[in-house]
Amino acid sequence: MIFGTRRFASKPAPASRTNATAIGEPRVTSRTRPIEAAAKSSAARMSLRNFARVYLRETGESPARIVERLRIEAAVRILESSDDPIHTVARRTGFGDDERMRRAFVKTYGVSPQDYRSRFGRLETLRSLRQPHC
Repeated sequence: MIFGTRRFASKPAPASRTNATAIGEPRVTSRTRPIEAAAKSSAARMSLRNFARVYLRETGESPARIVERLRIEAAVRILESSDDPIHTVARRTGFGDDERMRRAFVKTYGVSPQDYRSRFGRLETLRSLRQPHC
């Protein structure tokens, strides 16, 4: 202790649920880009690293994992309802390229986006309904 001063002027306020939960879950904007974690951490008045720790503790998922989940959910909706090329879907949902999206799909669903579309896409369902059953 230095004369007349304390080592720390004040203790930082503990991260409250209010700070972290007020930020909420990352969103996908109209351009399907996630809102930056840095902006969220700033809004919560935390460092990026501390925000990630608090967010993980309070939600059970890291911000990066939630963003990936939201991207996959957006991609699933597009794959099920359109015939857009896979690389277009990947770009529109924020994956950047089709290989990154493929790895995320395999990790989550055990199949590639193309396989997912062929099994669950609306267009494939309509085609199978038009075929005569023997």
